[in-house]
Amino acid sequence: MIMKKFLLIYLFAFCVITSQAQYVMVDTLKLNKAERALARNNSLKNQKAFFDAFPKDWPQYITTYQYLDIKGFDATMYDKAKYQITAFAEKLTLIDDSTYCARLVNLAIGAELDADAPNYLQELQHDVMRRKTGTMLKIISQLIEGDQMLYWQFYWSNLFRKPYIEAEYNKLYNQLKDKYPSEMKIMSIAFEYFCGKSFFMTDGHIDGKTFEFEK
Repeated sequence: MIMKKFLLIYLFAFCVITSQAQYVMVDTLKLNKAERALARNNSLKNQKAFFDAFPKDWPQYITTYQYLDIKGFDATMYDKAKYQITAFAEKLTLIDDSTYCARLVNLAIGAELDADAPNYLQELQHDVMRRKTGTMLKIISQLIEGDQMLYWQFYWSNLFRKPYIEAEYNKLYNQLKDKYPSEMKIMSIAFEYFCGKSFFMTDGHIDGKTFEFEK
């Protein structure tokens, strides 16, 4: 009986540790060092070092740049978010488009709308989509349908459905509907359900909130 209890405790601990390991922050010392080197010299070596040190996916991204309203919280990386995402957006000119866009797409899968770091990431998604549409859609089209939906969910998540967002959606849909019909179907569903219908993730989701246009 004792052995059985020990085994159950061990398995539980292993599962907890394994699940937590998937959400461990990146090596921020390495990331900050790479950022400083990139600021001094925008060489290919320094670009690769910063690219490699930057978060690989949404869990890494948000655990690196999140803000927690708790006593003693170290906001160093939260404060660096704007500058490091700007460096990721503007300084990696020698990283090939496919590699760069694949990382960008991966960062958005499962991401949720919020102020600051999530917002910076969403803005970058839109900027790169406008400039490198072909590369982005080629990568997105290779994802399973569920991951495509998760990508577009974040891409279109917004508190309000504004005219300029609708214009971007219509342009993108009309441009790609013939070449990527199934992908555009998924995108259209995400747009319908998340554009103008998304709260910030820190606002909570099941506390009775409604949008201004809802009665």
